[in-house]
Amino acid sequence: MNNEPDEPEKLTREQYRKLKDGKRPSQDDSGTEDNQVIDEPKTGRLKKDSNEKSADADYKTPRWHRINRRLNISMAVLVALIIIVYLILIFIN
Repeated sequence: MNNEPDEPEKLTREQYRKLKDGKRPSQDDSGTEDNQVIDEPKTGRLKKDSNEKSADADYKTPRWHRINRRLNISMAVLVALIIIVYLILIFIN
C-alpha cells in the first residue's frame, strides 16, 4: 500500500523526473522513452578541467598547512594516550 493515494505505485525514471519537475506523467509516456538514447555530457571523476585543478590548490594556503599539521599532531597524541591508558589498565589488573 502506498501512503500517498494520488501517487502511482510504479513509475519509470522519466515519469518520476517529470513528476519531480512538477509535471504530471501521462499514461502514454509509459514505454516510449525506454528505447531512446540520451546524449548527455559525461562528467566523471577521471576527467578534470584545468579550472578544477587550480581550484583544488586554492585552499592549500600556509594557514591550511599549519592547521593540518596541528590536527595531525593532535590525532597522534590522542592515539598515543589511548595506547598508554590501555597498557596501564592491562598491567594494573
